[in-house]
Amino acid sequence: VEFWAPWCRPCVEMTPILEQVSKQYAGRVKILRIRIDDNPATAAEYEIDSPPAFILFRERTVFKRRLG
Repeated sequence: VEFWAPWCRPCVEMTPILEQVSKQYAGRVKILRIRIDDNPATAAEYEIDSPPAFILFRERTVFKRRLG
């Protein structure tokens, strides 16, 4: 899951890369993007203060986090 915002330049730059990865791993990996401005409660739940932030889930459990 990518937590992003349209005003975040690195987030915008990541868009084509994430689209490519999504196509390359279709059926094996699902990539979701959560816009933090529209989903502040979800961002707060996962302690996301600023984008970009990435959380990998395995079987609905946080597996890895990468902030910034």
